[in-house]
Amino acid sequence: NDFPNKENCSLPIIYVDSSRCTLADVSSEFYNNPSKDMIILGITGTNGKTTSAHLLYKLFSYAGYETAVLGTIGHYWNGEYHLATHTTPESLELQEMFDNMRSNGVRVVIMEVSSHSLIMERVRNIKFDMALFTNLTQDHLDFHKNMEEYFIAKSLLFKNLTNKNIAIINWDETELNAGKRLAELTSAKVISYGLNKDAQITMKDYELKRNSINGTIQFPDGEQKIKLKVGGNFNLYNTLASFACAWGFGLDSKLIADALTDFNGVRGRFEQIDEGQDFLIIVDYAHTPDALQRLLEAVREITLGNVLLVFGCGGDRDKDKRSQMGHIANTFADYIIITSDNPRTEGPEAIIDDIIKGIDGTNWKKIINRRNAIESIIKLAKSNDSVIIAGKGHEDYQIIGTVKKHFDDAEEARKILREIKNRR
Repeated sequence: NDFPNKENCSLPIIYVDSSRCTLADVSSEFYNNPSKDMIILGITGTNGKTTSAHLLYKLFSYAGYETAVLGTIGHYWNGEYHLATHTTPESLELQEMFDNMRSNGVRVVIMEVSSHSLIMERVRNIKFDMALFTNLTQDHLDFHKNMEEYFIAKSLLFKNLTNKNIAIINWDETELNAGKRLAELTSAKVISYGLNKDAQITMKDYELKRNSINGTIQFPDGEQKIKLKVGGNFNLYNTLASFACAWGFGLDSKLIADALTDFNGVRGRFEQIDEGQDFLIIVDYAHTPDALQRLLEAVREITLGNVLLVFGCGGDRDKDKRSQMGHIANTFADYIIITSDNPRTEGPEAIIDDIIKGIDGTNWKKIINRRNAIESIIKLAKSNDSVIIAGKGHEDYQIIGTVKKHFDDAEEARKILREIKNRR
């Protein structure tokens, strides 16, 4: 009733209960429901979505399917890369993308599905054939009131599946008993994965090295040896999740193993920077307490010397996780430099002060300028040490105030290493 000048408007006016739902409905109808003509695999969870998505892109492409991937670091299909502003685009943009993909022969779409997109109806009217749950840890509590609401948002993807669909669930996830609860609420066929012996798909006799994972995947039909050119305990879970999805879809286990062997990792996810130095440098997107702990534990397993960490926290976001991340850094790293991430409209000093609340001892210092912090941590490294640059990963920008400036952790690390080499 508040529509301006409605009496003088020559166009029809339709009142709806939800403009977001209506936009999603109209968008899908306008593009003739493109998701119904493709296989759609949605991935949700706090961590592991991007690596799992790119692993699955590799698997389905290797199997001969024209495949697209939509996610945090960008959207890719038919040899074209498109920058992403959101993990999951708005419904109109998403349906237009699907229509474009369908027109270009895309058969399988692997997409990251954020909790925001589920709550905000961005993926409404998308026909998901498979859904993957990676894990549930603290994040986005500036948007969701608490962890239970965060879980409820994630669960929407699984509630909408039918008995013709497949749900792939991390059976080791104990936060809020999320894995088991998802299995109970979905109508889809459940395939569980994890290192827990009760999982349908698991891994035995595995060996973690700096740049590799070797092991044997056990699944209901048998066993399959695998070799990967990526390291990290968390990549065990990404591998098992991807294997479970591909096997559940019907791909041959030997083909899956061959494709995994050919996987070289994802930019900004456990990305190793090598300029000939005698210590390890890893750039990673870890920006939640759980992701940071998993990263530090994984690096500790492959490090003979000390683990050195540089990280910060984003501004205008969940403040509660800052001291938690400080505590985790203090517990699992030998030395820490706390720096600026994307402070946005918050003062970097205030964000760092929140992080410091979780730190005891003297094995840390703060350097607000991120470039200077990275240079300082690299200069501290000795032979057999590991340097972790955490928080931004694939991002090639830094947001200070309302200004977005170019900044790339991996790029800066390489520049610093070359400058050090040239001075010698």
